[in-house]
Amino acid sequence: MKRNLLVINGLQGGGAEKVCTKLADLLYKKGIPVEILVIKNADGPLRENLDKNITVHNLGVKRARNSLSSLISFFKRNRYDNIICFNFQLGILVKFVIVLLRGNSKVSLRVINTISMTNSSGFISKLYYEYCYRWFEFIIFQCYEMKKDFESNYPISSNKCKVIYNPCASNLNKLLPKKSSCDRISIEKVVFAGRLESQKNIMFMLESLRFAVDINPNIVLFIYGDGSLKSSLSNYSFLMGLDDNVIFKPFTNDLDEVFESAKLSLLTSKFEGFPNFLLDSISYGIPCLSINCKSGPSEILNEVNGCLINKYDASEFGNKIVRMLETNWNHESIMRDAFDRFSEDKFLKSYIEILK
Repeated sequence: MKRNLLVINGLQGGGAEKVCTKLADLLYKKGIPVEILVIKNADGPLRENLDKNITVHNLGVKRARNSLSSLISFFKRNRYDNIICFNFQLGILVKFVIVLLRGNSKVSLRVINTISMTNSSGFISKLYYEYCYRWFEFIIFQCYEMKKDFESNYPISSNKCKVIYNPCASNLNKLLPKKSSCDRISIEKVVFAGRLESQKNIMFMLESLRFAVDINPNIVLFIYGDGSLKSSLSNYSFLMGLDDNVIFKPFTNDLDEVFESAKLSLLTSKFEGFPNFLLDSISYGIPCLSINCKSGPSEILNEVNGCLINKYDASEFGNKIVRMLETNWNHESIMRDAFDRFSEDKFLKSYIEILK
């Protein structure tokens, strides 16, 4: 039986890491051999999500660019039929090592962000990236908009390019109560969970919230996450007069905590790959309001589960928050729609095709 390896930076709880561990767990339960190679630290919180029988190798290297000698040593001892890398830099290093050792592993790359927003557009850089992408057996995109963006920048054979939506689990058996479990009376809980970095554009979210709170002062935004901007965002919310309407919470893998009593989820990113936060939200029956950024929101949200705003207009976004909170959403329909379109079965079947 073929040996399969998933390569990831760490198991700390990021979107790519969640997908990696979910894929490993589903493959193992299907009886398909799978192992994980972690570059930095294998002791992150997502390790607990994996079956204890799944082998996790730990290189213990601080940075991917410093991992070359460790990768050479690892692949001298271990041979695999299929390797899927969840990071471009790691993918290039792994492919280089496999070629260096004259191995015959098929190395595929899962793209984690919109290419035009992350890769340098310089002539030399484009040649470098195009050359590197041709090395991979398959290039896996999280949505069709990502694939279209990639193909408009690099003339790579479409046979290499595969779209596999991230999965969301069915939570129909635990439809969460929408009444607030907080100490405050009659609050309207809205939520965001993610890295507190520039890409997520949380300042715009706070500006929009200011307009919403002026109409409905019972709205309270819960922000779950950590990052370099956490302190400045906290200060900004105070300056905006939102200290009673914004609650910062640390990062958590406990989605029940995030979505319990929530009435609406918000996403205001400058760009995405495929926002797992929206998938998590609709899997709990929570409607979403999102900026229609590149890429993913337009392929997740529809008339059943939320709304898209096409421009960064804080007044429009804030007013839409209020209107959506006044809407009587069918939470069970939101969950069923999510599970039908983004099921774990479809996700697993697509990756099994890659591993044949």
